[in-house]
Amino acid sequence: MTLLYETIPAFEVTWIECLGDIGRYGRVIENDNSQGKEEWTAVAKYWYVKASDRAPTTGYLYHHLAIIAYPNPLEELFYYWKSLGAAVPFFTARPSILIMFQRYLDADNGQCHVRLSPLDTAFLKVHKLLFTNTRMHRFDHAADVFLLLLNQIGQMIAEFMEQGYQIVMANHLAMLGFSSPDNVLMKIISQPLNDSPMEVTTDQPMAAFRKPQNLSNSSTKIILGRKLLPHRLVHREEH
Repeated sequence: MTLLYETIPAFEVTWIECLGDIGRYGRVIENDNSQGKEEWTAVAKYWYVKASDRAPTTGYLYHHLAIIAYPNPLEELFYYWKSLGAAVPFFTARPSILIMFQRYLDADNGQCHVRLSPLDTAFLKVHKLLFTNTRMHRFDHAADVFLLLLNQIGQMIAEFMEQGYQIVMANHLAMLGFSSPDNVLMKIISQPLNDSPMEVTTDQPMAAFRKPQNLSNSSTKIILGRKLLPHRLVHREEH
């Protein structure tokens, strides 16, 4: 496969994706070997990221990245939302997303052996409500809990830079309504350039948009307001 990648550049993205698939298969084979699994995960991620860099509008490539992100719930959610929010969305990701929520949030199913932080758990709960659009009477309370936990991070160490980015981007993508054609932003984006500006004729689309918008604005404000604390300084203070 590497030989094809090097000699037939016309199908470069295809070869890169196949190399990522091989890495993902290696990850499964090494399931009982943590070091081997970690190495194959890094290989698969390297090729999938390279493929998505060359085809950034292709949603299913982000779906591949979401699968190998387990057991990192923020990274999984981030890539799943990108798979739906891409210019060519991968709607087949929806069942995988529901399984992800069940795995992490249903404590009785025995599928997840990962201990989530309170912040990760609160974030997943908020996005599950938005994604399923059920029990929305619980959304405001769930969002308040998440924002309270996020606000308790007084100073960000370098490791939180990536997590903060994933939180902000996931919230931005949620504002697209997961590429729902009824979403206000999606209607504006899909509108032909020569048409007159779209007018929202009912309050319902705006009401559905306001919840992820408020969540996104509040989260971004908190994260950008944190002072970055270098990791080496944190390490020194701990000792």
